[in-house]
Amino acid sequence: MRKLGLIALCLLLAGCVQPEPPVPTDTVTPTPTPARPFTVLTSRAPLTADPAAAEKDTDLLIVANVYQRLLRVDAVSKELKPDAADCLFVSEKKYQCTLIEGVTFHDGQPVTAKDVQFSINRALRLSKAAATNLGFASLRRITTSDDKVVNFELTGPDNQFGYALSSPSASILPAEHFDPDSFLPLETPAVGSGPYKVEECSADTVVFSKFADYAGPNTGHLDELVLRVQDATAAEETLAAGEAEAVWRTLSDTAIDRILAGSEDSPKYHRFPLDGQRVTRLMWNTQSEYFADDELREAVSEAVQGDRTLDSLIPQGIEGYSSAFPKSPAKVKTLKGARKNLTLGYDATAPGMKDLALVLRDRIEEIGSISVQVQDRGDTDLQLTDLGARTNSAGGWLQAYLDRLPQKSTDDVVALVDDWITRPSSSKEADVDKEIDAIQAQAVKDATVLPISQEDGILILAEGVTTFDYCFGSGGELGLWGLQHE
Repeated sequence: MRKLGLIALCLLLAGCVQPEPPVPTDTVTPTPTPARPFTVLTSRAPLTADPAAAEKDTDLLIVANVYQRLLRVDAVSKELKPDAADCLFVSEKKYQCTLIEGVTFHDGQPVTAKDVQFSINRALRLSKAAATNLGFASLRRITTSDDKVVNFELTGPDNQFGYALSSPSASILPAEHFDPDSFLPLETPAVGSGPYKVEECSADTVVFSKFADYAGPNTGHLDELVLRVQDATAAEETLAAGEAEAVWRTLSDTAIDRILAGSEDSPKYHRFPLDGQRVTRLMWNTQSEYFADDELREAVSEAVQGDRTLDSLIPQGIEGYSSAFPKSPAKVKTLKGARKNLTLGYDATAPGMKDLALVLRDRIEEIGSISVQVQDRGDTDLQLTDLGARTNSAGGWLQAYLDRLPQKSTDDVVALVDDWITRPSSSKEADVDKEIDAIQAQAVKDATVLPISQEDGILILAEGVTTFDYCFGSGGELGLWGLQHE
């Protein structure tokens, strides 16, 4: 006892005390905040995730990634390839597609031939793009042999029909999730069988997750992606802060130069090469009161041809390209009669389009007796657009002109198209080119669709992010399936 007392006294004199036992608390160690998901920026807000309603670039991007089609246009070769099915002509008037094994919708239900039949019939009923699609013109009816086999009965031979099956309108939908007579609301989850599922969809954000059971050629690499809608200024700020991995369209050339130059401490980015993927065209609205004025259309065409760098409705790099539209400046005509007040529309979310619209306005007003009001909304007499074709093929690019045929040209052009699409696939290339050249020659005279320019597409990627030249849909839409970190 004496020894223990001495030890206690020494500890007290030395200022040492025994620590109090810890008091239990309910404090929980915080869980680390998960890393930000892979983020892609774009400038146009989505309006729909319904393939039958999709017309603008962001909507078409969603459709390309969420749904499958029977076929696809290969981004490199521009040839038709299998997507959800293997297809072939079993006779001159019968095209047959057999679904590949293991194709299921995001809800786990198998994709059947009946779903394909429902989807295309629905699109033909609801979608103008499907109803006027060159490739669907010969479709008489769709039947099914069993759960895997879809039969397309045609009115005659049609070498363009397969391209129709690769278009957004031919996306495969589960019948139980889609009303056959109305479009899917944006906020309603879209169910497809593509490489990515939609987890959330609003006017400024789309959240995608990888579909683990996807069966097809475009398997995704990232578990989650977010598509955010930001204008060019906000997108540049987001990149400077290092809060996004990719930007699709959106940025002007000067903004791209600033981002790529950066500073020593700023995040590093590079531009993915998209040679000639951005095509600009000036199109007449068939509902315009001036659409039927042949003299006016010709005058407008001649007024803008000095600013033209693309001289074909079919861009360079696509089979069927031919130099048809003149590019050298023409003598400006003066039209007689009352002053005409035209409206010229452009997409405000597309980089450089406003400046180009103003240039074209000035050229058109040189005609005399014409005023042109430039606006970024509403129906206009003329529309300047960089929206691509719905399929990257000769027929896809000619479609805009075929939708705008003047009455006087309809019979001749329809006859040329019929000769072209009914030629056997084994026909000499020169025979096919002859008909496409003749269609374009008439398009020059009609001047309802005017090619303006062909430039490189815009895809900016952060350092360490890679993609591939095949990660694009049948109409050039960005394929999220090809994006990945190194």
